[in-house]
Amino acid sequence: MENTSERISLEGDPNELLTTKQVALILKISRTTLYNILETGNLKHVKIAGGSGGRKSKRIKRSWLEEYLNLSMTSEQSEASI
Repeated sequence: MENTSERISLEGDPNELLTTKQVALILKISRTTLYNILETGNLKHVKIAGGSGGRKSKRIKRSWLEEYLNLSMTSEQSEASI
């Protein structure tokens, strides 16, 4: 049975799209580190048009970030018990 008291919850609309800057601040990591995480495919994201110079910007749903954090915590707990 899952211990819900240890789950990370991010308040706000779960469908809100967060910028990479916002997510990096929440996670307290650099944007470069965040982009590396996004490249692995472990954290869901979407690419949207509208970046400067015609580039696509990446956005992460609040619910995807919460899911990623909870999966990461579960994974770390499993490794610690081995």
